[in-house]
Amino acid sequence: MNLLFTELPSPKMHPANIGHDLERDDLPLVGEKRKMYLDRALKLNLFRDDFKNVPSDLHTIFLTGAKVVANAYAPKTMGDWDDQRLEFVRFYTELAHRLDPELIFDAYITDEIHKTVEYIKISPEAYLKLGLTPENRKFNFHAMNTEAERELWFCHRALQFKAAGFDCLTFGEKVPSRIVELFAKETPLVFCGKGIENTKSTDTETPLAIAEYWVGQKQLEG
Repeated sequence: MNLLFTELPSPKMHPANIGHDLERDDLPLVGEKRKMYLDRALKLNLFRDDFKNVPSDLHTIFLTGAKVVANAYAPKTMGDWDDQRLEFVRFYTELAHRLDPELIFDAYITDEIHKTVEYIKISPEAYLKLGLTPENRKFNFHAMNTEAERELWFCHRALQFKAAGFDCLTFGEKVPSRIVELFAKETPLVFCGKGIENTKSTDTETPLAIAEYWVGQKQLEG
C-alpha cells in the first residue's frame, strides 16, 4: 500500500464501478474514454519531450487508479538519443513500480530508424537472443535494408525497452515477424499491426485489451 494509490481487493471496488455518474456535465465520460476508465487504462505519451511533465502525469495515473499506461513511450523515429532517454525512463518506471508494482507501461517500437543508429554498439544480449555469436561492432544504417541487420536492431531495442520497465511492447508494422514472435512467446502483452501468431492487433485491442488482461490475470487471481 502507498500514499498515492490505495490497493483495492477487487476491480469491482474501483471508484469507476461504485456509482459514479460518468456522464455528468463536468466530466462526461462516454464511448472509449468511459470504457478505458472502467478498465483502468490510460493512453498517455508519458515519456515525451524533456520529461518535465512526468511527475504530474504520474500523479494523474495514481489518482485515477489506472493500472495500464498505453503508449507511455512512443518515439516517432529511433536513433542514438534513445539510449540516454531510456536511462531517465528507467528512473521513473522504477519509481512508479515501487509505488505500485502492478502498473503496466506500454512502449511503441516504431519501424522508423534514424541514421544515428550507427553510433550504437550492438548488445551481446541481442546476438545471443537470436542465436548468434556476439560481435564487437556498431549498427550499420545502410545495412538496415537487410533482414539480418533489422532483426538485430529491433531485438536490441526491444530488450532495452524491457530493461527500462516496459512489460508491454507494441511493434510497428514493418518490424520483422521473427522479432515479434520471439517476444510474443515470453509475454501475452505483445501487440503489432499485422497478423502474427500469439500477438494482438493494435487496431482493435490496445489499450483496452491490455487492461482486460491485467484485470483477468492479476486482480481476479486474488
